[in-house]
Amino acid sequence: MEATVESLEEQALALPVKDRLRLANTMLKSAPSPGQDLTEEEWGGELKRRADEIDSGEVVCRKWDEIREEVNERFSQ
Repeated sequence: MEATVESLEEQALALPVKDRLRLANTMLKSAPSPGQDLTEEEWGGELKRRADEIDSGEVVCRKWDEIREEVNERFSQ
C-alpha cells in the first residue's frame, strides 16, 4: 500500500507533540539548505546584507541557549 502525503500528514498530526517535533526536525534536516546553490559572490553579498542589518540595529542577535529554552518552553505545554 502506497502512502500518500495526505495520509502521512494525518498520521503525523495524530502523534504526541514531542514526536511531531522530532519528525519535523528529521524532515528539515533531510531537506537541502536554502541558498545551497548560491555562488561565492552571491554568498558574499548575502553576508554583507546580514552584517548591515545587524550593524543598523534592524536585526538583534540572541544567544542560541536562550532561543532553545524559549522554544522548549513553548512546545512542552
